[in-house]
Amino acid sequence: MIKTYIETIGEETVNFLEALSYEVESRKNLLDFLSEKPDVNEKLFDKYFSEYQEFFVKYDLAKKNFEFTYIREKYPQVINWELTFYNRELKINVQED
Repeated sequence: MIKTYIETIGEETVNFLEALSYEVESRKNLLDFLSEKPDVNEKLFDKYFSEYQEFFVKYDLAKKNFEFTYIREKYPQVINWELTFYNRELKINVQED
């Protein structure tokens, strides 16, 4: 049986994850826009791609650390989880016997 738990996460933690998510998505959107331009400056594209990679790695590590700190220790049978930034709500789906 799958059970869903809901928790509220601290503002500082959520703001940190949201900021990294924003940086990743903004670089991704910019790269998408630049890739549609036939005369894009290659150095400019490479600069934003490098920034995208850097923020992606930081965000991915932050999510993994968050999962270990807030989820895995308390809910070892977690199936998936979702963090909603605007209300700081963490929804965790857990497989229970």
